[in-house]
Amino acid sequence: MTRAILLLAVLFSSPFVRSQTILFTKGAELEYKTFSSKPTGFMKLELYEVTRITLTVTDVKDSNGIKYAWITKTGKAIERPEQNSYEKKYIVTQENNKMKIPKDLFSVDTVYLSDRYPELRKGSGYHAVMNMKDDNYMLLDTDSTASGVFSYSSTSEEIEVKSREFVVEGQQSKRQAGDQIYYGGTLRTNDYTIHISSIEIKNEGEAKFKVKAGSYKCYKLSTSSKIKIKGAGLLAALMKNETTSVVYYSPEVGILKTEDTNGKNQTGYVELVRVKR
Repeated sequence: MTRAILLLAVLFSSPFVRSQTILFTKGAELEYKTFSSKPTGFMKLELYEVTRITLTVTDVKDSNGIKYAWITKTGKAIERPEQNSYEKKYIVTQENNKMKIPKDLFSVDTVYLSDRYPELRKGSGYHAVMNMKDDNYMLLDTDSTASGVFSYSSTSEEIEVKSREFVVEGQQSKRQAGDQIYYGGTLRTNDYTIHISSIEIKNEGEAKFKVKAGSYKCYKLSTSSKIKIKGAGLLAALMKNETTSVVYYSPEVGILKTEDTNGKNQTGYVELVRVKR
């Protein structure tokens, strides 16, 4: 989940061949299936499906040479979508071949307890919520050459995370104010920060890539980054200090899939499953 946010920030801070026109099509929808990871044993992670993301273009207008698109982002839990969901409003603009896009438009920024712990019948609300610390927008230059050459510059991101996780009770772990008790376990709130700095970003060329939403011509982009986690306890111990990601980007519809890896573990992915034009 964390790497998806960074890759999209890197992706959209760079010039591309063509604009992502579907974001300026009123009534269009993009739906994404997402997976995150959780510990399953000594230094091992397993993937599990988390919040389903839908982007809906509710309105598009032109004013004084600027094109505006109003987009609603809806996130719903997999296990109990009727109880756990959220909605955010965004505005994407385009002026003189430059698009201004919110950094977290495509990211999985909320994971619910019902998906991480489906057996926890009384557990409700979020497991983790993420927010970018810096400016919430990035610029995309749509007036680049038709040769498919991508230009990049180094970037770094800081992400603030508010999480609710179970801890094992013992001599070093006493109950604190705000703790919630479920089935004998203690659910505790923990805040931490993730800092990610890109090392190398590559355009690996054009490809035809198939996702559940269909087959599209796209560009395959990969990046390696340094990662530092402060205050995350077990998560920080499991994560290596270098992480890699791959993004499949279609000029026609935008993000097709992102794949995140840390060491030998795949830590998450996002896949386009439905397109409505």
